[in-house]
Amino acid sequence: GTEYTLIFAGVVLLEAVKKILDSAFSEYPELGEIRAHTDKENSASIRVLQKMGFLEASHAGDGGQTFCLLRSEWGGSR
Repeated sequence: GTEYTLIFAGVVLLEAVKKILDSAFSEYPELGEIRAHTDKENSASIRVLQKMGFLEASHAGDGGQTFCLLRSEWGGSR
């Protein structure tokens, strides 16, 4: 049903984000952090970022929020 489809889509999204983060930190050893910016009303994106280990870094004047993931905090393939 619809609920199963949404759960499956969420799992696929999380796996895709994990692969992107793994790749970024692997391919760019000088990369110390990754920042993400999202609208503060976009709770789904904020949850994904938080699940990946991003921490809120600041509120932007454009109504958004910036999150940061430090290399030292990324355990890879969580």
